[in-house]
Amino acid sequence: MILENVISFYNKKDTFKVIAFLILSLPAFQYGSQFQNLLVSIQTPNFTCQYNETSHQIQISKDQCTMTINGSNVKCQHWTFSSEPFGKTIMSDYDLVCDYKYVGDLLVLLWYSTSLMAPVFGWLADKYGRKMISIIFLSIETVATFILAFTPNLSSHIFFRLCIGFSESAYHICYVWLMEMVNKDFRNVAGSFFWLYGSVAMTVFPLTVYVTRNWRLTQLISLTPSILYVLILFVPESPRWLCVKNKKQQLMESLQTIANINKMDLQLTPEEIKIEKTTKESNKWNAFKDNNFLFLASTSLFAVFSISILISAILIDLNLLSSNIYISMFVLGLMEFPGALLSYLSMYFFKRKRMITIFSMFGSIFIFLSVTLSKVDKWQSIFRMIFGSIGKVLVITSSQGVLVYATELFPTTHRSLFFGMLQIILLMAMTAAVYINKLNQFYGFIPMLIYFLLNMISCCLIFVFMPETKGLPIPETIFDQRLLVKEREQEYLEYMYNRSDVVNSDREDSDASSEMSQLINRKFR
Repeated sequence: MILENVISFYNKKDTFKVIAFLILSLPAFQYGSQFQNLLVSIQTPNFTCQYNETSHQIQISKDQCTMTINGSNVKCQHWTFSSEPFGKTIMSDYDLVCDYKYVGDLLVLLWYSTSLMAPVFGWLADKYGRKMISIIFLSIETVATFILAFTPNLSSHIFFRLCIGFSESAYHICYVWLMEMVNKDFRNVAGSFFWLYGSVAMTVFPLTVYVTRNWRLTQLISLTPSILYVLILFVPESPRWLCVKNKKQQLMESLQTIANINKMDLQLTPEEIKIEKTTKESNKWNAFKDNNFLFLASTSLFAVFSISILISAILIDLNLLSSNIYISMFVLGLMEFPGALLSYLSMYFFKRKRMITIFSMFGSIFIFLSVTLSKVDKWQSIFRMIFGSIGKVLVITSSQGVLVYATELFPTTHRSLFFGMLQIILLMAMTAAVYINKLNQFYGFIPMLIYFLLNMISCCLIFVFMPETKGLPIPETIFDQRLLVKEREQEYLEYMYNRSDVVNSDREDSDASSEMSQLINRKFR
């Protein structure tokens, strides 16, 4: 019996799917808040050199870093910071200006460098379970976020910022956890709106920053939804992960929980579910010896990189859409909502590959056009915001589609490991965007031209060489994935059903079991 149909049958009602979605997507709020809080907190307010000398022959340099006293050059040691335009930031709290102005960029890179450990954390989730690893990392994130708001110096700030960065792996693990528990139809909803809390965070954050003007207060405010993390304790472990780990008893308990929440009877025995033999896949790193895995992974990761670098470039340039940082951040956050809705509609009506290529291509075109327009001229600034907003909506749509596509491409035995690799790609995209954006000092359109070309290349690779996954069962093992090849999707479909099309003939003949049997023997269309 194929697990895809078991999960589909006991998820016919929406109750469990909606509850699991609302709970497991909670980490998105912190994920979005922490990134924006970091970007704003490293902004440098206006400052002036502070001195106590009574001599009238004092000249302060234009950059407020040095002063000349009676003909001698002296470095400024203390500064007075204005509350405009950013309020109280890390840079003003720890006097990170002049010789230490590079620390802001360093903090961003350090925070993202924690992604280097993500494949290890993904491997842990594949080995020990989605639930346990998620709970551990979410606990670390909550404690570190709270303490960070009270850090007295830069050293302690860096330590707890790194703890938060490491714990961000929980976001992607929860994403995998949710996608493995819902049926194929609900994957469109879960994948499109999983970032919903993150969208709320990105929209609300500019307002809280504008009101509080204090990075410590915004840090504490971002903790509000974390109170609900306790609900994750009651979400069952992924049935797919339990299946490939041959944990039959726990698998039945997980399915029983889903059935109870949906008010259904679990008329199923462990013997009726096909348990894949995964002993040869106990060493996760052996997957990198498989040519098909390497091809799918490298192509998917390049697609993620080409889209993420464009999104990173937008997020880094806080004045991209408007000269007012708060308006720009608010509009960019607001665009997350139509992006999620459009993502769902496009995944519902289009196949995965077509959806990704179309929206990625046109999104990069609109963003490229937006940067060619002036921020100063009234009408050009209006069209700049319109084109930039449309472009971001389209790129967000494409990025959500890529994540769902990746979920359907990679097997349960290695899915969290792949998403850990994906976090390294996000690090590379962010790092590259920081430096590519600096090219606008020469010609303003050069960075976006580079991003546009990267998107065109990734779109061609996906459309020409990658298999279509919409409507197909999710592969459970590397062997399953090896059969998922372009233009051979029907063969893969037949294999997935024929290998385990077994129903217990001695089972009690009831309406529920009859309906279950019909669903099990039905082919995906």
